Amino acid sequence: MRDDDILLTPQGITGHKSDIFWQRFFPGCAPQEIYQILKRGMPPWEPYEKIVLYVDAAGFLTIQIDLFQQRIQHSDFCFKIGEGEAKLIAGYVFINQQKASATQMLVNMEDIYEMKEISTVRVASEEIGSYAWLKYGFVPDTVESFRPGVIKNLDQYEHFIPKEEREFVTRLLQSCSDDPKIAWAIADMDGMTNEPKPRKYGQLLMIDTNWTGSRDRYDADSMARFHSYCKGKLAEREI
Repeated sequence: MRDDDILLTPQGITGHKSDIFWQRFFPGCAPQEIYQILKRGMPPWEPYEKIVLYVDAAGFLTIQIDLFQQRIQHSDFCFKIGEGEAKLIAGYVFINQQKASATQMLVNMEDIYEMKEISTVRVASEEIGSYAWLKYGFVPDTVESFRPGVIKNLDQYEHFIPKEEREFVTRLLQSCSDDPKIAWAIADMDGMTNEPKPRKYGQLLMIDTNWTGSRDRYDADSMARFHSYCKGKLAEREI
């Protein structure tokens, strides 16, 4: 831990000037309340290793949550909260595995965003995250930010995706060049490839497009998509 890190536990907070830090960022709210919000709904077999809060070099309140997943490996979430905007950085394992614990963490953070009056959550996607974040209601900043990657994937995987599906995507990219939400339509292509390990067309086309974008918490379509997908993922959780 850094000298100014604040450790959040079920019992409260510890760290250098922890009381001053807490009053600055969460006045009138007990540390145990924040812990319970972050812990809500998490399965007992995937306990937190630690929750650390600090202010980064850019002045963002940062909440880093390390989760030791016994069935996979260690990974973390990092939430950076500024004035009206948050940035989300997720450990690759979470997004790659599409674990229910990752989804639960995103749902829990909505209460923190509401408390801190956050309207926009930003993310820089990479690898499988370029597909996964779209399912959570995130929108690329521009069509051009993902178009080259989709075109590359259309060429690279042409033998795994039917011609009519490839033509549909090509027409979409050409006719809706000013609407980045078309990435949702591509990601939602549920047909399965004929690979030895089948993948959805949408995943194959959006993977590695590496776009930067956001989820507007006041956009009805984005939030409806977020809640619908989260509900589905949590329903798949092992009991």
